Amino acid sequence: MEKERSEIIAKLSDALALDKLVAEMLVDRGVDTAEKARKFLYPSKNDFSDPFSLTGMQGAVDRIRQAVKDGEKIVIYGDYDCDGITATAILYGYLSSVGADVDYFIPNRFDTGYGLTTEALEMIAETYYPDLIVTVDCGVSSKEEAEYLEEVLAIDLVVTDHHMLPEVLPNTVVVNPKQDADSPCVDLCGAGVAFKLVQALGGFDTAWKYVELAAVATVTDIVPLTGENRLIVSLGLKKINSREAINKGLRLLIESMELKGPVDPHTVGFQIGPRINSLGRLGDTTESVRLFVDEEFVELQGIVEKMNRANELRKSLVEKTYLEAKELLKEYDLATHKIIMLCKEDWSSGIIGLVSGRLRNEYNRPVILLAGEDVLVGSGRAGEGVDIHATIKSAEKLLERFGGHKSAAGLTVKRENLIDARNAMDAFLEKTYPNEVYSRSAQYEFALRPEQVTLSLAESVALLEPFGVGNPKPVFKFSSSDIALAPLGNGETVKGKLNADADIIAFRKSYLLEGLELGLSYDFLCELSKNEFRNVVKAQMIINDVFVVGEPTGETRNVALFNRYLRSNLYREEKCDYTVLSDEDLKDAFYDDDFCTLFLSFSAESASRFSADCDKKRCSRTEYARSFDAPWNEVLIAPDADPVGYRKIVLLDTPLTTGYVSRLVKATGAEVAVVKNRYPYRDAFKNADISVAALTATYQKINKFIFSGAGATSPVDLAKRLSAGKEEEFLVHFYILYEAGAISVGQGFALYARQMGDPAASVLYKRLMALKKIL
Repeated sequence: MEKERSEIIAKLSDALALDKLVAEMLVDRGVDTAEKARKFLYPSKNDFSDPFSLTGMQGAVDRIRQAVKDGEKIVIYGDYDCDGITATAILYGYLSSVGADVDYFIPNRFDTGYGLTTEALEMIAETYYPDLIVTVDCGVSSKEEAEYLEEVLAIDLVVTDHHMLPEVLPNTVVVNPKQDADSPCVDLCGAGVAFKLVQALGGFDTAWKYVELAAVATVTDIVPLTGENRLIVSLGLKKINSREAINKGLRLLIESMELKGPVDPHTVGFQIGPRINSLGRLGDTTESVRLFVDEEFVELQGIVEKMNRANELRKSLVEKTYLEAKELLKEYDLATHKIIMLCKEDWSSGIIGLVSGRLRNEYNRPVILLAGEDVLVGSGRAGEGVDIHATIKSAEKLLERFGGHKSAAGLTVKRENLIDARNAMDAFLEKTYPNEVYSRSAQYEFALRPEQVTLSLAESVALLEPFGVGNPKPVFKFSSSDIALAPLGNGETVKGKLNADADIIAFRKSYLLEGLELGLSYDFLCELSKNEFRNVVKAQMIINDVFVVGEPTGETRNVALFNRYLRSNLYREEKCDYTVLSDEDLKDAFYDDDFCTLFLSFSAESASRFSADCDKKRCSRTEYARSFDAPWNEVLIAPDADPVGYRKIVLLDTPLTTGYVSRLVKATGAEVAVVKNRYPYRDAFKNADISVAALTATYQKINKFIFSGAGATSPVDLAKRLSAGKEEEFLVHFYILYEAGAISVGQGFALYARQMGDPAASVLYKRLMALKKIL
């Protein structure tokens, strides 16, 4: 089998002159012949499928053509997200161009809600007097509403949708590619279905006028970029980036963003799509459709400006909601509940899905956030391995309505049914998925050595674009042992050199330098791109994810751990509630058998002692620096960030001050316990000379170092440079001087000398003086 696979890879590589790594990536994506590879790498207009192969398409075309011919009134019923907006614009644009009597209706997220409702249908009937309603991006679950249209309002209905199929379809014409499991169109979004409908109605050249709108929707709706979707996105983005004419409103929106490079899926997903969504998230979406169907420049420019303002407001609302959700999570029991379900009356239902996605990434759990009073509207997200739609469906008897996909879904539920619905979803998750699904694992395609990264490889990998669901951007693994990293700029970014033609960079990951200083080994999971700086083009690996490998090694391990312990005692002391434990109490200190108890230590000895004595079935995990799989029961040594998701945190090392304890209580909301009289590094503290003379001597060393123009990357690095062999005493002096105001530290560990003051101004100094008396 492996031999056969190797032969296929070699044939692809030879036939298309591809790097063998790229040929292997193609095979991993099911592209295992030269013909398939050519279509995948070099998509063409000729590759689009016949729209009439979709179930229901002929019936939809016949009814719409009849309505156009007879001058019947048509209303397009859309949706308020980017997919529904662009789908509406595509079909409205076509029908208007052929002289149809057509209008469109977009439900208001806050008044009408998603999909067909009898209230909205009555309003349409009274306002437009339609003969035919055509849905886009909705309707497949609206069996009762379809019956109401037919039996009460006497209005015909054609449904075009792409969401998961219900058990019983509406009794009307339905075009939904989910009915055609083997079709290349099976994963189309709503705008993709509208594109195929226009292709069926007017031919491919007519549909091509709207391909850029379908491309934007396809990326924004996070559907798999395979089959027909890959064609739409690849050719649609190429059209946007070429001189070919595109939709006026979309062009103005892109120009307002002042992009420095071409439009790619990342640009669409994180800049264009959110702007199109912004008005619908905050209120009325009608203007969003007008951006893509109107022609007047001044009108379009005004809509673009309004979208950009709304997008800024949307970002501030997301941040506010996220922080409020984090506060609620302090009281949420992740040991009892596999799903995170949070509700706040005044949250905006327009942005809770964005926050759900952010929390899903942070906690490795399916998340549903809800807003409202008596009737709650919710939006859920789940990561790979958990089906959020199936999870919500497990509670369908308690819900008013629901719909969506495997990774994103929405629901409406009465407040009195909320707890029972959550319990039903918990039971489904407990029955369906093992606990391991809530743990991160290192997913990558290739482990590379630094010398293997070339500009040629970066260019070959770019042939696989556009990347997205179903065609993920290739992830490469590197070992930190092969790379030297250094701080860049303000120190939040770190960078290293792989070889003469390739660099590696990590944004907002300054903690890596401290981890390496601690002696940790990391696996870096990276994405490959090209980077141009001062007219020099290089391959660049961007570190997106990090995994600690094994335990720390090296001469500086104990010094770095000692530094972390000292630093944890610098927080301002505040009154807080915590529990004092004896060594004997530790065996009963668990919150739950599997989840939500963190045993936190700043010394390897304390952690080892506890791990040797505890029940391995209840706590078998030990991590350094950062807990990536919260909230499993585990031992965490030398944390570099506040732990999240735990209901109980036990400090195995007694702190010198209560500042860190109060910080944990405030930041996590967890119950905090401290083991009594278990001070680590007793010999270091006992032997440290903290007299005024000794502190003055260290101050003078630091002052001289600053004025020499030399630099250090951290307190440990400084200790090694100025006091080799006595680093622990130096660090004690450093933090006392820092607390007393004799030295200050800026970004990137920039040091500044102040006037030497009274060491008694340091809380750490006073605590150490007291500790020395009992050691």
